[in-house]
Amino acid sequence: MTYNYQKLCSTVCESTDGRITFKALKEKFEEATSGTSTISDKKLSQIVFRLFPNRKILRGRSGEDRFLIYVGLSWKENRDTSLVSPWSIQCHLKYQSMLFEQTPTSVIIFMMSDIVCNGNIVMKEITLNFKEQLWELKIRGRIVVLEDLDITNTFYCTTSNLHEIFEIVHKIKICTGIETEHKTKVPIHIISERIAERGDENTQNFKMRSKTCKQVVGWSYTGDSCHTCINNLNAFKNEETDLIDLNKVDEDDLKKILKQVFPGASQEMQDFLRSQHDILNSSKITWDKSKQKLLPDGCEIPHHKQKRKGFKQTVNLPPSGYHGGLLHDEAKIQEDLVLNVKGERSELVGWIDTGSEAENLRIVKENKVSRKLATDVLQITFLGYTGFRFPIAHFPTDGVKASELYIIIWDLISQLQSWGFIVDFIMQDGGQQNREFTKLHFTGEPRKNYFMCDSLVHPDRKVYHCQDFSHNMKKLRNAVLSSGINTYNTKLLNKKGNVIVWEQWLNAARWDEQTNSRKIHYKLSNSHLHPDTADKMRNHLAEEVLNEDMLQLMKSYQNSLINGDVLNSAIDLLQQTSKLITVFRDPRPVTDIHDARLNILNHVLDWFNNWRNEIKEIKKTPKELERMLPSIKCLDDVESMIVVFTRVCRVHITEFKGRGVYPSRFNSDLAENIFCQQRGLYNGNSTNPNYHVYCNTMNSVILGQTNKSRARKSNAGLPTTDPYSFHVNVPLSKKKKTLCRI
Repeated sequence: MTYNYQKLCSTVCESTDGRITFKALKEKFEEATSGTSTISDKKLSQIVFRLFPNRKILRGRSGEDRFLIYVGLSWKENRDTSLVSPWSIQCHLKYQSMLFEQTPTSVIIFMMSDIVCNGNIVMKEITLNFKEQLWELKIRGRIVVLEDLDITNTFYCTTSNLHEIFEIVHKIKICTGIETEHKTKVPIHIISERIAERGDENTQNFKMRSKTCKQVVGWSYTGDSCHTCINNLNAFKNEETDLIDLNKVDEDDLKKILKQVFPGASQEMQDFLRSQHDILNSSKITWDKSKQKLLPDGCEIPHHKQKRKGFKQTVNLPPSGYHGGLLHDEAKIQEDLVLNVKGERSELVGWIDTGSEAENLRIVKENKVSRKLATDVLQITFLGYTGFRFPIAHFPTDGVKASELYIIIWDLISQLQSWGFIVDFIMQDGGQQNREFTKLHFTGEPRKNYFMCDSLVHPDRKVYHCQDFSHNMKKLRNAVLSSGINTYNTKLLNKKGNVIVWEQWLNAARWDEQTNSRKIHYKLSNSHLHPDTADKMRNHLAEEVLNEDMLQLMKSYQNSLINGDVLNSAIDLLQQTSKLITVFRDPRPVTDIHDARLNILNHVLDWFNNWRNEIKEIKKTPKELERMLPSIKCLDDVESMIVVFTRVCRVHITEFKGRGVYPSRFNSDLAENIFCQQRGLYNGNSTNPNYHVYCNTMNSVILGQTNKSRARKSNAGLPTTDPYSFHVNVPLSKKKKTLCRI
């Protein structure tokens, strides 16, 4: 039975303030079809839902009668019965249509759909035959059977009927198939396509359609596939469950395998299949009976290395190694967009991607949907107390925000916990967004809570927030570097009435070079004393002007002066910084809560707090007081580093007796080393990589670590990646004793 759903489009239209009862709509539809069609309430409601998706439904009541009301629909009036000719069809085009072919008796019109297939927009081809008063619809070159959609193919050559055809064709949904995972082998009766929506071509899905596809989705179907594709593809979609893993039965005879695959096959059929198998595998190497196993070639080995996923259960990692912290840092990358093709799938790599939740927050904030190229990469690394480290994630950003960082970090902590790893601390540099991220965990000042907050994923544990040691040393050096009496100096550090200026360091180095034939601090160079922008980023240059060698040089220089008391405050500062460097570069673990190094750190913290309180008591303007101290942020960072390290030591030593925390590992140098390898070892020092190159190089960074130090390996201290090497505790060939012949 043909219902001719075009009549709905001819009698009803969408309107913001219109209202139509379901009963009146049904009566009007049956009247429009001349009473030849009787349609059920359920089927009519499905059609209305497809044709008018923006309508709303209200329930009404009149006495004992209950009825439905469609809000947003109204009756059409003043039908245009004027005739249309092939030469005037151009004036009546609607819905992004274009006139493709025009003859005295027929026209062909292309209407754009919202589907992009393999990079091309799928067009709906409408053919209007004015002579026979018929019309037909083609999609992807195949004729759509209009009777299956309960649509008449009669064309009355009037303006109103033409608009009805345009409207019904516009509302017809094109079949896009079933979304499946990437298939290496596609049967001959299946078509594989990359499907996207017009306007969002960058987001593509790999889908498959049947070659006998109906091209359109029926009115009663709610998905994106016609019934033919659903019936033909469901079995193929789950074909992996029906396959037999030959690796598990490779010792069995082929005859047993054939019996398992074809339990009802005759002996002749099994012999035929075996003969075909022998023909396809006629290579002599297949039937080689020697016990020598050929190794894969050089191109195959990297392929296996990159496909090793998951965690190796036999790693040399004790239970304490599953506890540690997260290090996160950002580095610059090139703004570049790369089309990455992997099998049948392709994607554009280089857009900002910090997760769906962060993207939604960005849309709400900017009040628009936009895509930007990434300018930075956020690298997050897990560092265990035993030295195990692994770069667990990286994200393309344009400078990560505190809200985005909050979502990313806690999502990773939750994932690590599901794998058995516990995060005790989060280490970062002193960037403004990192500080805002830390403040999100506290209602007041973080230092009042000892930089400790509750874990969002483990109710019985705490998480500490601290700043990186190397960055703190560079900030203290920069504070002294900017201290002086010249107009370009922004600081004039003062402690106990004595100033601390960079000129004192320059004078000490000059005296050492001119006086001593063998310099006291032989490592001092022009890069230490007059650092440029690149030199200021080097950790060792900052530490070598604040360590014990510099302290010894400053004391010797003080003894050579008549009035050496002017250097008392500088020497006092060097005594504290040298203690910090000595402790945090010490490779020996802290295994006792009464370790003397923890007491040294507490004394250093007291010294910096006394300096802060001493300056507060001076009666001067706030701007002048600010110049007499390193920045308050710098002092807070030093405090967080010391407080968190001492508390982490107590927590870890209490949980794991006999295990300790290595001070030399309590920094984010590992994250910086990854950036150095990305830029220097694989991509050249002169330029930063783009994000696509960064992703491809990460496996080389992980697998290319040195095997001299277990603390510097990403694979928990195994000799190298299995199975391409093996490790024994004795020499491979023992040395034989030989007697010297006389």
